[in-house]
Amino acid sequence: MSDSKFFDDAKGNCSDEIGDRSDAQNQELVNDKISDPNQPVDAANSSPSGTPAGGNVPFPSMNNQLQMSVEPDQSGVIILQNANTFLAEENINLKFQCGRMKRDQKRLKRSLDGEKEKGIGLADMAANLSNILLMGPEAQLRERIAELEASNAQLRERNTELEASNAQLRERNTQLENGSNERVVDKENDHELGQARN
Repeated sequence: MSDSKFFDDAKGNCSDEIGDRSDAQNQELVNDKISDPNQPVDAANSSPSGTPAGGNVPFPSMNNQLQMSVEPDQSGVIILQNANTFLAEENINLKFQCGRMKRDQKRLKRSLDGEKEKGIGLADMAANLSNILLMGPEAQLRERIAELEASNAQLRERNTELEASNAQLRERNTQLENGSNERVVDKENDHELGQARN
């Protein structure tokens, strides 16, 4: 029986020598064969093919087998730990980038709001300029003529008021003149009467 054959048997994969025994018997057989790893093994019974007669073949212990079976698991744990560490660092970087992008977005939004306000102001100015262009010089002249006509109407109204006042003054002057003439006539009559009496 070869050593490799025995290792497979220890894992429960052999059906020639210990595969038909119970688990307790298999464990006992394994313990008997690996009780002393450094003890020479009978070449006639246990030497693999191609091994010189009387040669000493060291037999691995269960600790070595357990170590061989555990090492891949430890390597997998280390790989998972490294992957977890990498993912944690990547998560931190992504959070940092996300925060920076949010700050950039807020800054761009403020800039956009400012540009919108400027756009509204420019739109109002454009509307005013458009109205001026649509009005043109003739419209401006018409507006000026309307203002002058309104002023002329006010002047005519004022002139009418002044004419009415002038008429009142003329009437008052006429009354005064008539009263003065009457007094002159009365004086002349009185003078003539006085001369007649003399």
